[in-house]
Amino acid sequence: MGFLCGEEAGKMFHGSVITHWRLTASTSWGQYAYCVYIGGQNVCAGGTDRLVGRDSSFGLGSGPLQGQCSENADCGSWFSLPAAGQCRPGEAVGSRGCTWGEAVALRSVAASCLFEERLLAASCKREQGHAPFAKSAAILAAALASSDPEKGGCPDAPTALSRQSIMV
Repeated sequence: MGFLCGEEAGKMFHGSVITHWRLTASTSWGQYAYCVYIGGQNVCAGGTDRLVGRDSSFGLGSGPLQGQCSENADCGSWFSLPAAGQCRPGEAVGSRGCTWGEAVALRSVAASCLFEERLLAASCKREQGHAPFAKSAAILAAALASSDPEKGGCPDAPTALSRQSIMV
């Protein structure tokens, strides 16, 4: 929610698709790395070569080591997934030293539905400075859980590698 509820929340993601992912990860957390998806590759700066990194959102939680070894209930957690730690298809976490895998895109929605129709931008604005953005997180969860607008859902959106996606 820290990224989605940043300043200019809805404008930054205009034309983007938000995708909900499920994956399996080792809980031997490493230092959080700043990762971006560029040109079909996950590129990370900092952190470790293989370990999944964990950090409190914006490094602001009350836990030690910026939340690497904490639950981060006060502000949420961020995770970094270094490419070198990714398991091969069908390979169990821990095999060959891999630390995460079995990533499955569960559902994608258009950011415009989330920010404009479900009013996430307005909710984020009301919650600025109040991590973990509980009300905004509920809007996101409802939008990803259903395609029914009566339940706060958004319709399925087509995905393409050339479009920006946010992993949640």
